[in-house]
Amino acid sequence: MRVNDLNWKIGGEAGEGIMVTGLMFSKVCARLGLEVYNYPEYPSRIRGGHNCYQVRVRDNKPVFAEKGLDILVALNKETIDLHSNYVKEDGVIIADSHLKDYGLSERIFYLPMDDLALSAGGKITKNNVALGASFAFLSVPVENVLDTVRRAFRDKGEKVIGMNEKAVSLGYDYVKENFKGDFKISLKPIDDKKNMVLTGNEAISLGAIKAGLKLYAAYPMTPASSILHFLAPLSHRFKILVKHAEDEISAILTAIGANFAGVRAMVGTSGGGFSLMSEALGMSAITETPLVIVECMRPGPSTGMPTWTDQGDLRFIIHASQGEFLRVVLTPGDVKEAYQLIQLAFNLAEKYQIPVFLLSDKLLSESSESVDDLSGSDLKIERGKILREAQEGYKRYDLSIEDGISFRAIPPAKNGLQLANSDEHDEYGLVSEEAHIREKMLEKRFKRRGLIVKEIPKPNLYGDSDADISLIGFGSVKLSVLRAMEILKEEGVKTNFLHSLCPHPFVSDHYLDFIKKAKRVVVIENNYTGQFAGIIQENLCIKIDNLILKDDGRPFFPDEIVEKIKKYLRS
Repeated sequence: MRVNDLNWKIGGEAGEGIMVTGLMFSKVCARLGLEVYNYPEYPSRIRGGHNCYQVRVRDNKPVFAEKGLDILVALNKETIDLHSNYVKEDGVIIADSHLKDYGLSERIFYLPMDDLALSAGGKITKNNVALGASFAFLSVPVENVLDTVRRAFRDKGEKVIGMNEKAVSLGYDYVKENFKGDFKISLKPIDDKKNMVLTGNEAISLGAIKAGLKLYAAYPMTPASSILHFLAPLSHRFKILVKHAEDEISAILTAIGANFAGVRAMVGTSGGGFSLMSEALGMSAITETPLVIVECMRPGPSTGMPTWTDQGDLRFIIHASQGEFLRVVLTPGDVKEAYQLIQLAFNLAEKYQIPVFLLSDKLLSESSESVDDLSGSDLKIERGKILREAQEGYKRYDLSIEDGISFRAIPPAKNGLQLANSDEHDEYGLVSEEAHIREKMLEKRFKRRGLIVKEIPKPNLYGDSDADISLIGFGSVKLSVLRAMEILKEEGVKTNFLHSLCPHPFVSDHYLDFIKKAKRVVVIENNYTGQFAGIIQENLCIKIDNLILKDDGRPFFPDEIVEKIKKYLRS
């Protein structure tokens, strides 16, 4: 009997409650003290199409979605056609009874989902019949499942709660009464810890609230839209203005204006939306107005694949907008890092009066994982050089300040008269095209780079010091790589991994020693051209020959990384 080691997936037509069921499944497991990782897939359309939701459960981290399935819940034939090949030899498929006509394998347990759902009060509860059946196979007490269902539907009224509780119970009891086999996996509680299950976007939102966010402006664009959805109902509680702007240009200009007025503001979008924001990004830079931008990547170019994942915007973010100016790009790899780095983004933006990016992607933004208490990741709020009252003759862009960071007089500060000018300007903000003024202003804006690089986070190093192969990556590849490393270690292969949290500005000393010591370096990225590998090569003047790239809109699965690394070791 295998305990607390499970890969579960449910699939069906959009509208059948796939996403709700998957999330509830993971929450039951998390409340047992287990670690979970949830990976949803859905097509780029408003209605219809195939949806699926995968939950990987372990009793320890790292945990990430894997291909081999222990339980596949099939609400329609398409689910079996697409996913049954991934079911392990000792796994099981839980299928609706009407699929019997398709002549499927003996590993399928047929469940009269429609009939049981109607008995519970309506076909809409079919997903929860399947939920109860799944936990019956896993020997989890039905009370644990019912408790989660009550929480999930507590705002829907007693009638809805009762229907869904009955659906769970009917599915659970049917399996217990009719399944006479010996399923090889069970889930058991390991401690009293009640894990939270959060998506990356939820962690970004919570971290922004902790950082003192007071205005969020956005135009909805997958996969950033859920930040808007999450913050909107919390706006009154935390006194945040959540603005659904008419377009992306309005959103970024609103955030810039709010920051100019001393309000901590943030804007969120994806690559297509950020394309519209790039000119305003330059205005933030030349006016030295702080700005935090969350950019959640998806495959491009143009509209691309809206509901799939990619890491193809890195160079775009680093080079966006005309001219030259400082910016910081932070790239969290998991929920905890997203929560902490968005707080750092606000501090860096205000202290150094620059635009700061939190670069996520669909995988991190919309997948979820179990996390314990996040308070250990809280950062102290640092607002930089702010004046509520200025002296007469105040110069907003004072050139005499040694570090190049002049004081921000927040309107309506006494004596704080200033001009925030998107043209090149003098110390007061008045337009100037004089050569010596231009040179001094550029020098002023770039002076702070030395201070910034001291504060950006160093890459995290994982694995063996005497590794056979050394990996480098950024952002959401982290968890899949860590799980692959664990698998390789069990097979006697030593690896290590340098995970970048800040690809820009690139600090050579953060990478050089690791690369010098490595026997073989491999850079892993979810894009076609190896953008981060190119950045490393440009800055260190070295050649990186080994790349693991994937650009089909899907994340790296650990077994894919394991296979690629073994191939490199054989070559």
